[in-house]
Amino acid sequence: MVIILPGYDYLPRKGALMRSNWMRSVIVVASFMILVSACSSDSSSSDVDTNAIYEVVYQIVAPDMTSTEITYTHNGGNDIFRGVVDLPFKETFQMNLGDIIDLGAKTDGSTATCRILIDGVKYRESTETNGNFPVCQGIVEPAE
Repeated sequence: MVIILPGYDYLPRKGALMRSNWMRSVIVVASFMILVSACSSDSSSSDVDTNAIYEVVYQIVAPDMTSTEITYTHNGGNDIFRGVVDLPFKETFQMNLGDIIDLGAKTDGSTATCRILIDGVKYRESTETNGNFPVCQGIVEPAE
């Protein structure tokens, strides 16, 4: 008599079903060990210094405009600036890991681009035109 169980391979030899399950268990355990090993080696090599200070640069450029109204946050999101600035605009801050970064500009129908750099590496960039607002947002994190 042959009994076929759902989810198991049917192998006609006596005891073959048991050996098939044992082999699956070995494969599952080995795969789990490889996965755990890979995850633990990656996490130790990518430790982040939570006390590090990052240089964050806000930039606004608009080739056809000489000034624009902008909004940005700094100091961990505690300080907000709103006002009209001359273009091109550039402001540099020292920020902590996890600080909120937010920059936006108003366009007058021209093309404008906002850009945020973290430690010299482009983090966010947005270009808008026709009166839309370019906005760059995120949190301070190490460059990849």
